Amino acid sequence: MRRTLQYRETKLRLIHKLKGLDLIADSFDKVLGKSASERHWFKGYHVFSSRQEVIDRLQTGRSLSCFTLHESSAEVHIAFSEGEQEGSTISYLTLEYDTTRSIIETGVHFCHFKLKVSTPTSPAVIFNINRNELRPKIVNYALMLPYVVNPNASSSDADVFQKFTLIYPDWEVLLCVDGDENDGVSRKKGRVMIDKQLYL
Repeated sequence: MRRTLQYRETKLRLIHKLKGLDLIADSFDKVLGKSASERHWFKGYHVFSSRQEVIDRLQTGRSLSCFTLHESSAEVHIAFSEGEQEGSTISYLTLEYDTTRSIIETGVHFCHFKLKVSTPTSPAVIFNINRNELRPKIVNYALMLPYVVNPNASSSDADVFQKFTLIYPDWEVLLCVDGDENDGVSRKKGRVMIDKQLYL
């Protein structure tokens, strides 16, 4: 390969451009307070910026990231950060869901989720825990996806909002019905069912 003056000039320009881009990237990270070696490890759940953001997303029917602590209970928990010690503690809200009144749409089950409260007039129960203590207690992770409908004059807010389904990392979903007729076991997680109404 010929090493001409033009070849060397092109290579030097490329080196200068790459060094300049690295310098800009380092400056940008310092402005945002990030170190070049910082990594975002997968936690399985998203930590929302505030309790109000979680409540607003729940009330307006937008997707949420959650985790479960007890396999048998009908509860999910949503993490948020509000004035905790960064990186060491975390807060979370608990949502309860009722699988007895559900909507089935193309095999996916949607039911009503509501904030867990200690008394009907009290605000939502908030838990604060050390991140390292929380990790071994988590049984599963899920995405809460809303039931999206076009509201009409006869629709109430309860019809339109606060109905969600859960999608787990293994692609199983929330089930709101009993299991097979043979075993009679009630399950809250399983594969997407064939929608009998649609296919009959």
